[in-house]
Amino acid sequence: MTVLEGIGLVGGVASVSGLLYAIYYARRNKRVKMLLYDTSLSVPLATAQSPEDEYSLSVIFKRKGEMEERISSANVQFLIFANLGKEPIRRCDIAPANPLRINIDGERTLDIALSSSSRTVAGIDIANIELGKEHTQAELTFDFLDFQDGGVIKILTEGESAKINMSGDIIGMPEGIRRCDEIRNLGLLNKIGGVLSFFLLSLAVVLVPFAYRWITASWQHVWVLMLPFVAMIAPAIIIAIIASTIWPSKKVSLPKSLRLPPWFTRMPMYIFHRHPEMQRELFLRYESEIRSKDEESVSEDRSIHHEDSSEEDKACGT
Repeated sequence: MTVLEGIGLVGGVASVSGLLYAIYYARRNKRVKMLLYDTSLSVPLATAQSPEDEYSLSVIFKRKGEMEERISSANVQFLIFANLGKEPIRRCDIAPANPLRINIDGERTLDIALSSSSRTVAGIDIANIELGKEHTQAELTFDFLDFQDGGVIKILTEGESAKINMSGDIIGMPEGIRRCDEIRNLGLLNKIGGVLSFFLLSLAVVLVPFAYRWITASWQHVWVLMLPFVAMIAPAIIIAIIASTIWPSKKVSLPKSLRLPPWFTRMPMYIFHRHPEMQRELFLRYESEIRSKDEESVSEDRSIHHEDSSEEDKACGT
C-alpha cells in the first residue's frame, strides 16, 4: 500500500466516523417536548350490594364542608403524566384556546385531586373542576415541566367503567398529548435487525472462500479475498456501538418518582392485576377447598343414610 492509499484509507475511516458521531450527537442532544400520560386500574374502595330484596345497603360519601350523600359504590383510579422530552414545557406553551384538561366519561365523578408531583416547585395544580354524572372535566395547570417532571392525579368515581384521558394543545407538540401505550415499541425489531445483519455478514465471510475454490478449483491466494473483510472489522465495530445507542427505539416509561400511593398498590385487586398467577393460585385453592367440602358433605350424607337404613332393618327384625 502506497502512502497516498494509506492517507485515503485513513481519511475515509475518519469521514465515516465523523458522520456517525454527528448523528449520535444530534440524537443524544435532540430537544423535544413530549407530554405523555397513563392511567391505572380502577379499584373499588367501597361497595354496597344487597344479596336479598328485603333490605338495601348504601355507602355514605361526604366532602369536606358539604352534606353527606348515599352512593352505591366508590372506585379510585389514578392518572399519571410527565414530560419525557428534553425541552421544558412552560405555562406559556399551553394554547389558551385549548388548555390542558382531564376528561372523565361514562361514570359520575365524586372527586378529583392532585395526589403527588415530582417537584413542588413545578407548581402543578388542578383548577376549574366541573363534576358531572356522565362527563367531568378539570383544567391542569403548572408553572413548568422539566425532563421527567409530572404528577399523579387521584380520581374517585361512583362506577368502575370510567374512561379517562388528557386533551389540550401545547406549542411545539403538533402530534398532541398521547398515552404511553400509543407509542409503538421498536426494541424487538432493533434486536432482530442487528442479529440478522451480523448473521448475513458472517455468512458472507464464510462463503466467499468456498466460492473462490469452486470458480478456480484451487485454494491458492484465497487469503487475499479476506482482506476487505478484515478492513471492515473496525468500522463494523464502531457502527455497531453507535447504532446500539442511537437506533430509534420508541420504548418509553413514566418516571419511577411518580409512583402510585402505597395503600393503593397493596390492595388485593391491584396485586391480582399485576400478578395474575397469584389470582389463579388463589382460585385453584378456593376450588380445592369447595371440592373437599362437597366430598365431606356427600360422605356425611351417605353415613347418615347408612345409619338410618340400619335402624330400619333392626326395627323390621324386631
